[in-house]
Order: sequence, then C-alpha cells, then structure tokens
Amino acid sequence: MSNNNETRTARADNTLAFYVREQLGETYNPDSKDENLVDLLTDLMHFAASDNIDFELCFRMAKTNFEAEQEGAVYGL
Repeated sequence: MSNNNETRTARADNTLAFYVREQLGETYNPDSKDENLVDLLTDLMHFAASDNIDFELCFRMAKTNFEAEQEGAVYGL
C-alpha cells in the first residue's frame, strides 16, 4: 500500500467509520466527522492517561510528521 497522503486520509476515514460503527454503535455520518473525531480523540486521551502515555507529546510528534508529509506532497518528495 502506498504511503501517500490520499492513502493516509482514506485510512483515517476508515478508522473513524469503524470507531463510530463498532465502538459507538452508531451509523457513520460523513457530515459529523468533526464530532466523531473529537469523540475518538477524547477516548484516546483517556487511554493514554490510563497507561501513562504522554498524549501531548504524541500529538506534537504526530503534528511534526503531518507537516513533513504535507510538505513532501507539495514538493513531490
């Protein structure tokens, strides 16, 4: 599977849809992606706190990766 940003976006959308269907027991509504993402992030924060994982550090690292991947898409890297 390619690691381009379209693939990453599709993978994230599939993960969010799975979370909504299987964990929340709701029908996935693409118009509610922001609300669903907040729910997922909140659950991940609870998970991190319960396992002594520094969520803020992980988020900063993910943001750095995201920015590099976005830049790579712009410059064709």
